[in-house]
Amino acid sequence: TMIQNMIKEGKIVPSEVTIKLLARAMKEDKNDKFLIDGFPRNEENRSAFERV
Repeated sequence: TMIQNMIKEGKIVPSEVTIKLLARAMKEDKNDKFLIDGFPRNEENRSAFERV
């Protein structure tokens, strides 16, 4: 998949892709607190996540 290829190449997965996956996982989970290890990786990730 695109994500696996980007990781193999040492690239950062686009924020919109990462955030969609995180948001879906958080909605499906019953917990109201989360620890997300390794995210955000840069300022663009952080600002995009805050917009959600």
